[in-house]
Amino acid sequence: MSTSAFRWRPPRWGRWPLAASLVLLLMAPLPVSAGDVDSAKLFLETAKGRMRARKYEEALVLLHKAADEDAHLLEVHWLAGQIHEKLKAPSSALVAYRRFLELYAQKAQRGHLEKGETKWKGKVEKRVDVLAAGERALQAWEDEYVADLVALAEKYAVDAPRVSKRALELVLEVRPGDSRAAQLYTKLGGTPPEDCASETLGKTPFDRWTYASMTDLIAERSFGRAKCITYAGDRMSVVADDSGSLVQPVDHVATAAEYVYHASFRMTLADSSRWLSGLVFGIDGGGITRFYAAFLQEHRLVLHRVDQSKGEREDVADQRIAAIRPGIWHDLLVHVKGQKIVVFVDGKKVVNYTAPRTYDLNGGVGIFQQSSESEYRALRIGRVE
Repeated sequence: MSTSAFRWRPPRWGRWPLAASLVLLLMAPLPVSAGDVDSAKLFLETAKGRMRARKYEEALVLLHKAADEDAHLLEVHWLAGQIHEKLKAPSSALVAYRRFLELYAQKAQRGHLEKGETKWKGKVEKRVDVLAAGERALQAWEDEYVADLVALAEKYAVDAPRVSKRALELVLEVRPGDSRAAQLYTKLGGTPPEDCASETLGKTPFDRWTYASMTDLIAERSFGRAKCITYAGDRMSVVADDSGSLVQPVDHVATAAEYVYHASFRMTLADSSRWLSGLVFGIDGGGITRFYAAFLQEHRLVLHRVDQSKGEREDVADQRIAAIRPGIWHDLLVHVKGQKIVVFVDGKKVVNYTAPRTYDLNGGVGIFQQSSESEYRALRIGRVE
């Protein structure tokens, strides 16, 4: 496994602020799996130290590690909730607290409660009551926002179709599965975005090709015990700070002259305007000096080229897309054939680019993330027949 710090610098279009109504909607549950109990306790105690030093992002990484080693440490979820409240992420805190209560009930049923856990339970229940009220208020506000925009679109569908279409686009950015908005948008000549919010993977753009072979990077635990990555069943979580992390598999994953690199993921925490997440490919064999990366931000897809041996880095493509919404599943797919790179977001072709012949795209792969947390339910390479 290779991990390197690589900070992406925004191009001239600058930083794009996150939409206030969508920021930090959901925090993925901390992983629950079996492991080394002593290591879990060490991670937990180190996390407490990071919390005392107010290094909350570092503490969260350590708490993820602790939960990955020992599913029965309820304190992990109690502390994670507190951290997310300090980071002004109430919805993320609510998920952590609810996980605490779920695991508490399981331990109580088995008679395995430990000292202090009952005391924490009362505090957690109080915080859930407070935060749930805020969650309901946010949901009510979003419901009203969507209803008003759809009503506006219906009112002006005949006399001002451009105004109507724009209102519907705003609705579909927030709720891509809204059938009422999608139907009217289609009548006005638009193509609604695919609804990727389903909790099950289902059919994806990856299924368009026939493969000679495939590598499932999550099932094979390809990134090993990288500092920023944890596994829980068939899911993989990634936590990265503002410096960013580029992570490669422990063992080289072969690609081919034609291959497809696909991720299905959701942002679970995006705590600054610098967040981004993406797929890295075409990494040269001599180190992480030359590669391409397809980055997603809130409203952007950027195809970025790096050649550190020449001091070169540039955005070779930069496209505005529908909002990448925290808590909602999204698909990012890169299709490479020779020197051709085609990038799809949620099933829609966004970038079609031809790389210079001096670049060999049949190289290593990896992932890159910065200033955010994400959860992957699919990450795979398919070598096309």
